[in-house]
Amino acid sequence: MDYIRIPERRLARDKQKAEEYLTEISEKLKDMGVTVRHEIKFGNAAQEIAKFADKKDISLIALSSSRHSSFREWIFESVPHKILQVGITPVLLIKAPKAVKQ
Repeated sequence: MDYIRIPERRLARDKQKAEEYLTEISEKLKDMGVTVRHEIKFGNAAQEIAKFADKKDISLIALSSSRHSSFREWIFESVPHKILQVGITPVLLIKAPKAVKQ
């Protein structure tokens, strides 16, 4: 499979933004008593998530999607479905609510 090479500077910027976002969300969840740990990976999303879950002995992968496609497409033509194909960890799928305009 051919992959697009992304400039290192852009990867660093994207990683920093992701870290800031995940830290903010993690703090909110920790305040609610949830045990949280995050890690940022680059590559094929489904393969990276499945490998991480297997390596860390994760008991459940919870994913959300804001895609505006049919439920069938969302399940069978998406990262969650691909994770199920390559991994052994159960996947909880949650369809995100529509954004509220402010």
